[in-house]
Parts: sequence; structure tokens; C-alpha cells
Amino acid sequence: GKTTTGAAETIRHILTTPRGATLIGAATLPQLEQTAQKEFFEMFPKELIAHYNKQKNYLVTTNGHTVIFRPLDDEEKARSLNLTFFWIEEASVVNYTYFEQLKTRLRNKATKHHQGILTTNPDMGYVKTEFLLKSDKIYNSPVEYLQDPETINENYSTHIAPTHLNTHLPENYYEDTARGQPEWWVNRYLLGSFENREGLVYPDAQDHIIKREHEFPIPKHWERVFGADFGWRDPTVGIVGAIDPQTGILYFYKEHYESEKPVNYHAEKFNKMLEDIPLGKLQFMVGDPKGKAKSERDSISLFDHYAEYGIFFDPAMNKIEDGIMKVQTWFSLGKIKIFESCQNLLWELTEAYRFPERKLDDNKNAGDKPLDKDNHAADVIRYIVNELPDDPNELINPSINPYEIHVGLIKKDNIPYELQDNRSNYDKIDEWQYYY
Repeated sequence: GKTTTGAAETIRHILTTPRGATLIGAATLPQLEQTAQKEFFEMFPKELIAHYNKQKNYLVTTNGHTVIFRPLDDEEKARSLNLTFFWIEEASVVNYTYFEQLKTRLRNKATKHHQGILTTNPDMGYVKTEFLLKSDKIYNSPVEYLQDPETINENYSTHIAPTHLNTHLPENYYEDTARGQPEWWVNRYLLGSFENREGLVYPDAQDHIIKREHEFPIPKHWERVFGADFGWRDPTVGIVGAIDPQTGILYFYKEHYESEKPVNYHAEKFNKMLEDIPLGKLQFMVGDPKGKAKSERDSISLFDHYAEYGIFFDPAMNKIEDGIMKVQTWFSLGKIKIFESCQNLLWELTEAYRFPERKLDDNKNAGDKPLDKDNHAADVIRYIVNELPDDPNELINPSINPYEIHVGLIKKDNIPYELQDNRSNYDKIDEWQYYY
């Protein structure tokens, strides 16, 4: 019922906004005529249409409201519009730039309450990443989504309508439609889920996230690891990991992810990320092995440029398929955890980094090579894990004293007298404690 709902919302706006202007659009003219426009004319009272120009495809209502019907194939055509409202039907197949352009067209002074609506099936593209995940409210969601609080738009809300809530469908429609379909298809098209693990390179990653409220200071005695991937138009990425010697778990807790910046800029960021690591606790620093290639112009490599700023990389092992299987194994064993504050890494692992999509009727072998896109942070954790043992339990170090003192983590009065020292800042420690 999403098209009917879209038409009803649009008509409500038209009837309550004299002298306003509304655009109703879809990706192509045939799609527009067969869905949104058809539904609109079936619902809108004909006696309230004062003028209709079929050739130019617009109408004017008796309260002076103009309604324009347009195929949304070129956002340049929207630049002259002055709207109070727009409706994009089946938004998943309309270019994101058109949506952004229409938002800037909501400037008509006939109302102070401008609005745009998108009706669509669950989509893993911009509808999810640029709208749903940035929505201040998400209603009727079958799952909880990972959202970055810094990107939430208080003007966005998402309203999900699972198929079983539609009381006008034939009896047993849901059961008959779901029968024989894979789980991901049922979740997306019948339950309205925007979560899709099907095709993710690391489908288990979203089960190993440390929520922001549970993130903790990394104990000073933990070993650290660092990896980087390099780009210009693509982002340059740096990620810091820490290894818990009691459990062998690798925590990724700090990231840098930015495009179109020079080496000195990224080197400054990397040095800042590493400055709190105690001397001798950084096991290794690895980077994309392409960084060691010498320039034909001056025989200087990217690694050499970073070395000028005190960042010394070793080339990472770049076995893609083997490395992916190793990271997948670590995830399955629960030996990788990721702080929720590493938003770009999590976006790649839980949303973007995928194998080529398979269709329901695709009988070809899927293959083990993922798409070479949106994988820069994912490559970094592969570089790091490739440097570590195949069995993560080999990282467990039983010789580490569980009572070792760490400023700011354990209150002094919880430490055996023999292990205490005279550091005065223990007097300023708050009530938070770290437990092994």
C-alpha cells in the first residue's frame, strides 16, 4: 500500500495548502503514469480540479495549488522549481542527486511546513545510507540499525510497513509469497528489513560491535597494531587495534578515514592516533604493499614520504581470498571486536563491502572474490589480521599479571600493597574500574 499511502499524503497536503506547488515523480514517464499518477487521479476529487494540461502534464486545483507530474531523469530540470511538497515514487531507482536537488526546491512561501516523501521497497543504496540511517525516528522496524548520532537529521523519519500489516491483501498472501524464497528476500520484501547480510564479505561483523556506551580506555599494557590503506579520490585509512592478553581478542578502537588530503596531513593524523601508545607496545605498522613502489620520477615511494614524518610502514601481505577467510574465521571465533565509534569501518563491513549480487535465478558459481569498492578500511583489518597467528588463542599471554597497575583504570585500594607505587594521580581517579 505504499503508493496509495503516498497519494493520500500528497492529496492531504494539496487540499490544506492553497497556492502551493507539488511535484509527483518517478524514474521514468511510463512508471510514473502507471503508478503514482494513476493512483493520484483515482483518489483526487475531480470536482476540485480547475485546470488540467495533459500535454504539459500539470494541473491546478480550485484552491490554486499547482501539481506537476515529471519523470525524474535529469536533476537539472528541477532547478527552476519552487515547491511546497514533492513525492518520489519508487525512490530506489531515482538518482540520489535528484532527491538532493528537490530538497533545495522546498522554498515556496505558501507554507511554512514544507515536506518531501519517498515511497520505495527496502533498498541497500542511498535510501538506506542517506535516509533511513540518518532518520531521527524509524517506525515499525523489524531490526535495530547502527546509526551515527552525528549524522542524524531531525527532519527525517522512516515509516516501515511489513506486508502482514496490509489487511487488504488476499488470505494467505504472505505465506504463499514467502514459500520457497530465501531468508534475505523474505526479510527485505515482506518484513521491510533494510538489513541484508546476503552477499556481505563479513556477515558476522555486526554481531561484534562494542556500543559507544560500553567503549573503554585501552589498558596501557595491551599490545597495539596499526594498518593503513592509501588513496586520493579513494580515502586514505588508518586503523589502530589492541590485543587483550587475557582473551586474545583484537579490538579495533580508533580510525582515520579521509579523501583528497596530502601525505603530511595523513601523517599528522596517524601520529596523533599513535601518540598514547606506550614505548614498545606497538607490534607493527603495515600498509598497502603498493605503497613501497618507487616513483619513476624521483625513485621515492609512498612509504618513503611517510617515513619523512616519522611513520614507518612495512608492506602488508595482500592475499585477498586467504586473508578474507582468515578474518572471517576470527569473527566466527569472537576474536575481533569493533568500537562503534569506528563508523567508517563499520559502514564498510556491515553495509558496503560485498560479493557480486546474485539473482534468484542465478545458477552460476558465485566465486570468492568480492567487489573492489568500498573496501579500504576492510582491507586494513585484513592487512592487520594477516600479520597475526592463524589461531588467535596464541595471542593469549598467561604471564601478564592481572593486577598490573594502569593509571585511571583500577583504584589504588584494589591493588595488593606490594604492587602499588607512589604515583600521585591515583588520588584523582574516578570510580570507574577495569576488570579482567
